[in-house]
Amino acid sequence: RPGHSVTLTPSVGFAVNDKVTLSSGLQWRLQQPDQVNGQNQGLRRTSTSLELGLGYAWSKRDTVSLSARPQVSGDGESTVVLNWIHRFGK
Repeated sequence: RPGHSVTLTPSVGFAVNDKVTLSSGLQWRLQQPDQVNGQNQGLRRTSTSLELGLGYAWSKRDTVSLSARPQVSGDGESTVVLNWIHRFGK
């Protein structure tokens, strides 16, 4: 049976101007051990990540955002995500 987990991700974002938005925050995660035949497998783990983001309104229909989540403590990986949003319509 997979262990239960709790994730908290407080963050704040603010508009620099009409085209640029910056965001920052933390992600904290608690992971309980998995169970096999009623026995715990492993230990309870916690990890903390820093979240940094930048959004840019390329045009009225296109927005590009880049976010990074480097691992600060605990086991895990760092993540970088690039998103492009296009709005269809008139």
